[in-house]
Amino acid sequence: MMIKNEYISCPYLESGISFKKNSIDFCCVAHSNNKGCTKICSYEGGEIPINEILDRRQQVISSIQKNENTSCKGCYLLEKRSWENLNNKFTNIILAYPDICDLSCNYCYVSKYNNKLLHSFGLDYDILDTFKSMAKNNLFAHNALVLLAAGEPTLHKKFDAIVEFSTNYNLLVTVCSNGVSYKNSIMKGLESNKLFLICSIDAGTSEVYSQIKGRDKFDVVIRNLKQYALAGERRGVQVKYIFTNENSNGSQVNEFINICVENKFNKIIISRNFTSHGVHATENKIDLPPAMIEGIIYMIELLVQFRLEFDISAEAFRSEEVELLEKLYITKNDENVPLKQIWLKSKYKHYYHHQ
Repeated sequence: MMIKNEYISCPYLESGISFKKNSIDFCCVAHSNNKGCTKICSYEGGEIPINEILDRRQQVISSIQKNENTSCKGCYLLEKRSWENLNNKFTNIILAYPDICDLSCNYCYVSKYNNKLLHSFGLDYDILDTFKSMAKNNLFAHNALVLLAAGEPTLHKKFDAIVEFSTNYNLLVTVCSNGVSYKNSIMKGLESNKLFLICSIDAGTSEVYSQIKGRDKFDVVIRNLKQYALAGERRGVQVKYIFTNENSNGSQVNEFINICVENKFNKIIISRNFTSHGVHATENKIDLPPAMIEGIIYMIELLVQFRLEFDISAEAFRSEEVELLEKLYITKNDENVPLKQIWLKSKYKHYYHHQ
């Protein structure tokens, strides 16, 4: 395919689409003190307005080149390089419904547990019909990635049908789930090597899990993930540890790593509670509490010891913070672990990990 000249953009602007209740956006990335999630247009189902999307894409990209104050300005995903011209095909398709979840994590700013709303959760339009229409019009790029996230996607009334359609159509699926509900569709997707599961555990014991998550589902989640991990051994299940005030101590970190080793959770994401800190604000400053730094360093030591693969969330940490962590790790352990390089690679991993 034709390669465009160098300019500032990101994969989402180039070929992304994010479905919301009454609109479509380019992405679901929040940054720089609640900027981001750049809107394309209103949408209530039916064929997607491809010409309007292309016009809006060109408008936003043009504004970025002029350094105008767009909702993308300051985003950590923007970079200047040559971009592949995919025209009207989409590589990143996002279904992110933050309305409801069956947990109530104390760091989450979008979803709260409300049993009364669980049965009404979903869109006003049929997203499966939208997918079928996109397939009919050949709008999915080769190796296109469907991301099911925000709130708890498995609660969507058509979750199973969306996963089945996507994998049957050879789309690649990433599910960000809390793991409370066991889903056969996830298991089948893992077995087919077309689905990747990310689950945030955030604790090493049920007590701390309950403090953070609002409900005691620790044992249920571990049991479900253990089954998933067996099916997804090649691409696997990736478990996330979001550092908070409650779980930064060495005891919790140690228990968490023991669980990962025991259950063969071999891929870990290191993250932290950043929703109240405005992590990707335009000013560059380090905002990591000492206890959290100590906990992160200890976790990396254990990950290296047990030879577990890990990522450092590019969404949750600034470049300066990762450089500090790398420096402190080298000072303490007299060995170099390329944390900055790992952090940089994780920046685009959620788009390209299947490829």
